[in-house]
Amino acid sequence: MSLLVPFLQLLPAIILIAYGHWRRKARIYWIMLAMLLPAVVLYPFLMSLSPFPGFGSWYYFLAKLLLFVVPGFLLIRHFRLGWNGFGITMKRMKCSIGIGLLVLVATVVFNSLIWDSTTLIDLSFLLTFSIPLFLDAFNEEFLFRGAYFMFAWKKGTNVWLAFAASTLLTIAWHPLELARLVPSVFQGSLFCLLLYKSENITGAWVSHGLNRSVVQVLSRFV
Repeated sequence: MSLLVPFLQLLPAIILIAYGHWRRKARIYWIMLAMLLPAVVLYPFLMSLSPFPGFGSWYYFLAKLLLFVVPGFLLIRHFRLGWNGFGITMKRMKCSIGIGLLVLVATVVFNSLIWDSTTLIDLSFLLTFSIPLFLDAFNEEFLFRGAYFMFAWKKGTNVWLAFAASTLLTIAWHPLELARLVPSVFQGSLFCLLLYKSENITGAWVSHGLNRSVVQVLSRFV
């Protein structure tokens, strides 16, 4: 099991590299592997450290920012890959956020069906908003959807292969439990569709962030 998880985390990059060699344009996929590798190697170590009391959520966000985002940003600048290819743009932001809110509603309904919610209403969810968890959603969206779906697709990868790579990455970075995987894959699939339609990552980030920091509680009351 200890080797299975890192293998699954690297599998999307391995598949894309094999595809790239077949198409004789593997360089870009090696760069994508370099974006992912620090997270695969260092995430278990950083998560094993004990943060200061009361700093857990911020530590979680900052550690993932360092592993999920910083390597990618450095490589984007070094190789001049362009931010637009990762959905980091001001263009079509309203469209992205609009679709993101629809995804948020769909996620709430889907999760409520999965979790068999029974309570009707409670305003305590307003107290559960977490800034670090909201911000951390960008870390995952950048790597899972911005890099491994949109960037791969924009660089000529078959859109279904890019979708498969993003989905595999989502599965690999979540607990291998059906109750956790099904909602994550459902939500991730909608986020891929969002980026395909809007080419802007903002809506996926906002939707994911609200779902993690607020709607996880709200969905129990739908």
